[in-house]
Amino acid sequence: MSYKQLQHAVWITLLIFSLQSCALLEKDTVDARHKIVVSYETAQTTTGDAIFQIVKEGKDLEVLSDALSSRIRMPQDLPVVFKDLKVYNAYYNPQEKNITMDYWVIAYFANALYNMTPLSDEDLIEAVENISTFIALHETGHAFIDLLSLPALGNEEQAADEFATLQLLQTGQGDKALIAAITFFSMYYQNQNQQPGTNVIQYSDEHPLDIQRYYNIVSLIYGSNPAKYEFLVTQGLLPEARAKRSEYDYQEKTQRWNEALADYIR
Repeated sequence: MSYKQLQHAVWITLLIFSLQSCALLEKDTVDARHKIVVSYETAQTTTGDAIFQIVKEGKDLEVLSDALSSRIRMPQDLPVVFKDLKVYNAYYNPQEKNITMDYWVIAYFANALYNMTPLSDEDLIEAVENISTFIALHETGHAFIDLLSLPALGNEEQAADEFATLQLLQTGQGDKALIAAITFFSMYYQNQNQQPGTNVIQYSDEHPLDIQRYYNIVSLIYGSNPAKYEFLVTQGLLPEARAKRSEYDYQEKTQRWNEALADYIR
């Protein structure tokens, strides 16, 4: 399935899915003025500068960060800093309480996606913006689990994916980022699965397999309204065996995140 075909198949599923939440934290406990602060350091390499020029012009991450900051009370600011490090990584630092986004990891994902399905310059720029947004929200999930001392939510990598997915959908502005993530996870897994010697690396990583991450997100969408999103099953985007428990999974995860975040929601 091509990038464009998968985009078309999942686009309309990402418009009305919403995480319900309730309750306010007392003002003397968490300062509502704290927010997610996104910044971009000037790049020193050609590759880093190419990504720097794209992400600094894109406003989706800033809009989403402002939306999250207005909805979720935090004990302190959360810096999200884009840097030219050439370490091919993005991570939350629990000691320094900040998120680092290396331009090179975004370039890696964008290049991998381009090699799997050639994109126009416009589509590639959009993919860079969307991939960086999803990665940043995934790391924000790690940050909130730490900053808000949230209870155990299972595998933290999967929990961070759930957080990113639910928050992107709730803002009503994150559909493109989710499409980019879903598309990448599906196509990258298919591509890597054809390469010899990759299974050990995949299975030993702390993240769920890319194809599992894809199905987990699609299952949440289907579970929110099985009748409305039946085409996800009929078009082969979600196996029927998984679809049978999607509604329960959706309800369980929604309730779990409701309870975890209840005291921090405005």
